[in-house]
Amino acid sequence: MSGQFSAVSAAQIDVVIDYLWGHSAELLLPALAKYTPAGSPVRYVQVGSLAGADIALNGAVLRSAPLLLMGSGIGSLSVSQLLAATGEMLQAAVPGKLTIATTPRPLQEIAAAWPQDDSQKRTVFTLG
Repeated sequence: MSGQFSAVSAAQIDVVIDYLWGHSAELLLPALAKYTPAGSPVRYVQVGSLAGADIALNGAVLRSAPLLLMGSGIGSLSVSQLLAATGEMLQAAVPGKLTIATTPRPLQEIAAAWPQDDSQKRTVFTLG
């Protein structure tokens, strides 16, 4: 996995949204530090801990590259910020400026649909 992270990091990533954390973050953060050029910070947003709640991180990783570690969750925004962002999103949706590519599938097809998800479209399961 470390080699794969190095190859991906060499493509100069701007933002990482991490739902896993844990061991994968321990491997990815040093790879990002190695390949992130000065002046082009990577925003690393931690939003979940499916692979573990804690990581071991050498401080040199943070000192050697412009990595911006941040979290996103209910506690990372004030209520007024959350309401403002939600309002902006809803306003963008009204005139059709916000679109999400979807593939509707009946809920009964979940077992067949799950392995076919290609992350290009969000699969939306429907009832009936």
